[in-house]
Amino acid sequence: MKNQKGFTLVEVLVAGAILAGVVYWFAGGTTFLSKRNKQLEELMIMERHVNALYENIQSNIDVYQITYDPKEFNDNADPSKLKDYLPMAWDMKILTDVKNCKDCPGRMGYVIVPLDGYRGLYKLTIRATHPKVPVFKDYNFLINGK
Repeated sequence: MKNQKGFTLVEVLVAGAILAGVVYWFAGGTTFLSKRNKQLEELMIMERHVNALYENIQSNIDVYQITYDPKEFNDNADPSKLKDYLPMAWDMKILTDVKNCKDCPGRMGYVIVPLDGYRGLYKLTIRATHPKVPVFKDYNFLINGK
């Protein structure tokens, strides 16, 4: 009987199949993670822009328009129409008027409404949307009218 060294063809094929499965699983996982990471990055940038807008409105509430009937703003909640309705545009680096950045994928708008029964308090609702963020998101804040 010969002293055989090495692997049989079956052993090599099984090891190759296992290795291919691990590589496929790893590649699929990294693709999922990179897509999820990009979506979370867009959401973080959107929330950073929302926070900057809130800070600006809060510190300068006297120069912003107060809306006494927010029905139009509240009724325009159809995600397919928000891109045409919301007046502000944003992307990774800027938050500006739609006229200044027609190619920006994100849109944002706000409404400031007096809070019923509380003199000098306002409810600020900022609506933001982006193609990579599902539907849209409303952010609500209370602001003191000074």
